[in-house]
Amino acid sequence: MPNFNVDQEVTSALLKLLPKNYCRILSASQIRQLRLGYIDQECNFLQKSQWFKLRELKNFQLKKLKQVVWYAYNNIPLYKRKFKKARITPSDIKSLEDVSKIPI
Repeated sequence: MPNFNVDQEVTSALLKLLPKNYCRILSASQIRQLRLGYIDQECNFLQKSQWFKLRELKNFQLKKLKQVVWYAYNNIPLYKRKFKKARITPSDIKSLEDVSKIPI
């Protein structure tokens, strides 16, 4: 059984890509390793991020905002319509101040 030592983005991508019936593909211990590895990485990130400088915190917030906006635009038809009606796209979000442009 392989030991999964992968970074946070790879782990979360793997978990998203696994089909709903991933239990048939991976063993219980492999699934547990993936989940525990992901949780461990999230805890490590939280420990580190509590000491972010303001600039680092704002960069992280902007990165997450862009991810949420991109996901909503590309996966939720209601939000895609709202974005089109407001004539904006995810690429128009360039700063935290642009949150006011988001049609919610």
